[in-house]
Parts: sequence; C-alpha cells; structure tokens
Amino acid sequence: MSEVFDWDEANRSHLARHCVSPEEAEQVLVNNPLDLDPQHVNGEWRFPSIGLTRAGRWGVEWSDMEKLVIPKFNTEAEEAEWWYQNREALAEEFELAGRKGRLRFGSNALLKAKGEVIVQISPEDAATIQKLAAQNGQPEAAYAGSILHEALQQRLKELQK
Repeated sequence: MSEVFDWDEANRSHLARHCVSPEEAEQVLVNNPLDLDPQHVNGEWRFPSIGLTRAGRWGVEWSDMEKLVIPKFNTEAEEAEWWYQNREALAEEFELAGRKGRLRFGSNALLKAKGEVIVQISPEDAATIQKLAAQNGQPEAAYAGSILHEALQQRLKELQK
C-alpha cells in the first residue's frame, strides 16, 4: 500500500482494466511527468500528467479536487472575489491534496514528501547509467541510486579519517 497516494477501489478497478497497478501509476506521477493544462470536466477541475514508468511504459494519470468546484468567471474582479471568499475551502483542499500526495505531481514537493530528491546529471552521465543499468538488468533509477549510495558511503569514510 502506498504511503503517499490514496487509491480507492474505483481507481484500483479503473487501473486494472488498463492492466496497470497502482504502483506503476505512481511511477508515472513521481518520475518527473509533464503536467498538462487542467481541464474542467463535469463541474470539477482535473489535472492530467503524462510520463513514463520505470519499465518505460507511457501513462497518463489524472488528479482532481474533491470538494471545491471552481466556476468560470466573467471578469477578473469576479474571479478575485471568488478566490478570496473561498480561501478557507481552498486551504482545506490543499491540505487534503497534501495528505493524499497530489500536490504538484512530479514536482520536488511530492518527492520530498516521500523522502526523495531530484539530482541533475549530464546527458553523458545519464547515457552511462542507462547502459550500465541495462547490463546489470536493473531499472535505471535503482542502479543510479545504488551508485550514489556507494559514492556517499565512500565519501563518509574519507571524511571520518
């Protein structure tokens, strides 16, 4: 069971119809996906993200706001007034989204919630990781993590001398 995402039975069933496990769907959301423009569907805002799983499968995942319905506005002043009047409900919605791990899928905030960080590497290093991970039969992220762990342990030993 995920520590970050809350998969209800309806969502698990929907994923299963597409031969996707909740764990694989989560990979799409935490592997730096492309967040697409929100869409207003059936009275609620839906937030699509597209990305890759560790196995290289493409996936599109959707998140939504459960309680708050954001209307269409005729003027900027009307919109500003609505956001002000609904600030408490918005705060509650963001707190709920945070508890469910839905704040800015693919962002540093979500990864930090899971105790992870994003490391920027050069294209050359990325290619080397891909090649070596394939040779070792490991997912790229797992292989890169093990290399980084070994390097950090070695550095700690050097610093303790």
